[in-house]
Amino acid sequence: MVDQPMPERQSLGPALLGVSSGAFLAADLAIGDNISRPDFVGLIYGGLRTPVPADASPAFIAGAADDEFMPNDPVQLYSAWRKAGVPAELHICSGLQ
Repeated sequence: MVDQPMPERQSLGPALLGVSSGAFLAADLAIGDNISRPDFVGLIYGGLRTPVPADASPAFIAGAADDEFMPNDPVQLYSAWRKAGVPAELHICSGLQ
């Protein structure tokens, strides 16, 4: 057996997942003051009230294609993150309602 040092571990700092109204709160924190900003945010069935700054938290965004209440919000969230140049991933699923 060869004794080798363990590789340095990379870790993700605080992350936040919000669903529905919690996703609005998570989005607010992701674009808010640096002191309260998570390293990564998951926004499920959420929306956005203000512009996304270039230093916002990266985002995972998901929603339903057949959402009756906020059908365009996932795409609007993704577009806002990408417009700001912030990494984001979008998943739209059908049959979730």
